[in-house]
Order: sequence, then C-alpha cells, then structure tokens
Amino acid sequence: KQYYNDTGRAFPDVAACGNVGICTHGICDLAVSGTSCSCPIFSGVLSLINDARLAAGKTNGLGFLAPALYAAYETDPTIFDDVTTGKTDGCEEKDGWQAAPGWDPASGLGTPNYPNLLKALMKL
Repeated sequence: KQYYNDTGRAFPDVAACGNVGICTHGICDLAVSGTSCSCPIFSGVLSLINDARLAAGKTNGLGFLAPALYAAYETDPTIFDDVTTGKTDGCEEKDGWQAAPGWDPASGLGTPNYPNLLKALMKL
C-alpha cells in the first residue's frame, strides 16, 4: 500500500505494446521500452483519430479522453484488445500488478484496436 494511493484514481487507462522501439536522437539510435515507447504510440493513434474527425468536419478535438474511453468501452469492449497475461515490475523488487481479463492495473483497458476505436470516437 505504501507504493500507491488506494483512494485516488486508478491507472493506467490504456496500454500499447512498448517493447524495444527505436528512437532517433541526433545521430544515434536508442532502444527504448515501456512507457517511453508506449505513450508516443498511443498518442499517435489519438492523433490519427483527431485527423479523421477533422477530415469528417468535426470541429472539436478529443480533449480529456478518459471519461469517453471508459464510456465507449462499456458500450463496445472491442475498442481495446484485452491484455490478459503478463505483469508489471514492482517497486524495490516487489511483485508488480498482474494482467487479468477486463481492466487491470497492469494494462488498463488494453491496447487500442484502431478500427473499432476510430469508429467509437467518431461518434463523439
């Protein structure tokens, strides 16, 4: 319990496969994993969805997305691919969080299923 706030909002909301991406920085390539790789991947997915919304004449961007993601997930859980195996690393070599069916503290709602997520967020 000392490693998390059990009265606050749970996270993560979502996940992305962030295992050994290559980032180019100046003249050297760096291998990155974890949040350093997953966050830009999911941000890119949201940028593509915002572009599709603008191209369809929607004038508002997605903005703060967590409430819309959870509402859309309740309607259609296939907007994310559920991560059901694996776990996170814990603090100070303690066990991390285990992935499980549905929302879990290791992968949130899961990884984006782009076609289904796009369809759901185009309705906003």
